[in-house]
Amino acid sequence: MWSWAVSAEGARRRRWLIGLALAGFMVLPRAGLAHPLGNFSVNRYAGLRLGADGVELRYIVDMAEIPTFQEIQETGIAPEPDHPSVGPWASRKAEALREGLTLE
Repeated sequence: MWSWAVSAEGARRRRWLIGLALAGFMVLPRAGLAHPLGNFSVNRYAGLRLGADGVELRYIVDMAEIPTFQEIQETGIAPEPDHPSVGPWASRKAEALREGLTLE
């Protein structure tokens, strides 16, 4: 005959394992979804806004960890958002992207 009785130690162990599993499910997926296309991906977005006085383009580049690290190594910028080297780098990058645009 089967017995479904659980000892206090078994119940405590089961609660601990369930809690550990839930904590793992809450933490692990966040790291895995940071860049769903991989650590080498470079994602781009271009949005156009047409107005009476012109065309506005919003261009966003989202670089994953490895392309970001390579850019830091190649340009020598500091990986801090408020560092003085970031502003000039962003201006040069924006100008290089702008030079490649044509509107027909």
